Amino acid sequence: MLRAPSVEALYDWAWALATTPIPKGDRVAIISHSGGPVTSMADACARLGLKVPTFSPKTQAAIAPMLPSTGSTANPVDLTYNRNPGAMTGGIPKAVFASGEVDAFLIHGLGGMSGSGVVGASAAATIGLSPDQIKAFAELSNQGLIELKQDLSCPVVISTFSDPTDAGVSHAMRHDIPVYPTPERAASALAALVRYGRWRAGQKVAQA
Repeated sequence: MLRAPSVEALYDWAWALATTPIPKGDRVAIISHSGGPVTSMADACARLGLKVPTFSPKTQAAIAPMLPSTGSTANPVDLTYNRNPGAMTGGIPKAVFASGEVDAFLIHGLGGMSGSGVVGASAAATIGLSPDQIKAFAELSNQGLIELKQDLSCPVVISTFSDPTDAGVSHAMRHDIPVYPTPERAASALAALVRYGRWRAGQKVAQA
């Protein structure tokens, strides 16, 4: 039994446990387009007993071409400003997973944007895309994460500051990828998955 410290954590953990593959270990890759959230995620992982290993030179070399010169390849991966939406949600996670150096992914931010509301309407007008085109763009940019979770059985847990109605967020949720409103809650949910995996393996489990 995992003892949740709050009702909020109870629901957060239950969502991840109900939808996400159990990780084989506690090594986590953290990826985002923003340095602040990945730093918060890394700090939360340290407090929760999760490992955020520095990627090997070989893995860093594999993902470097997908990052701008301002990005960081070490883990956490900080893409900074990046015009390739598929890198964060497809190319980079798949390359890192293929390395065998991590057991799960924490990702902050998604490639979609709301097609409704004032902000969504303004964004759509600025970039010249209709709401349907924005939805299609969000689904395409999320495809890598969905394949990572479904085809490779790799745990993927998301946090984002976007509204749940955001096209990218709602698409991920429809494919049973848990999306949390803060980096810390996403890390906590992943830590619960790791502890449950240890319990399943007959290991002693420390409570949060």
